[in-house]
Amino acid sequence: MRSPCFCRIERIVSLPETTETLSQPFTCAVDVVERTLRQLPFESGKPSCVVAHTVKGKGVSFMEDNLLWHYRSPQGEEYEMAIAELEAGS
Repeated sequence: MRSPCFCRIERIVSLPETTETLSQPFTCAVDVVERTLRQLPFESGKPSCVVAHTVKGKGVSFMEDNLLWHYRSPQGEEYEMAIAELEAGS
């Protein structure tokens, strides 16, 4: 059996419905994340939690949603292919 840290969060814990769903390009998402983090703590004296639903390797066909790229860096030709795809998509 795989370690729980290498699976989707839904297999480990049920998350409550979120108050804000974000489905925007990365640059817009960064603004929302920054704005959210500046509001911390959400309630004084209590812990806060921000859950970001992300896709590993988004924007690179051979990396997207592939667990391998969560902890591994592209090398050589892989790196060149990834950069080419990212530049083509921008």
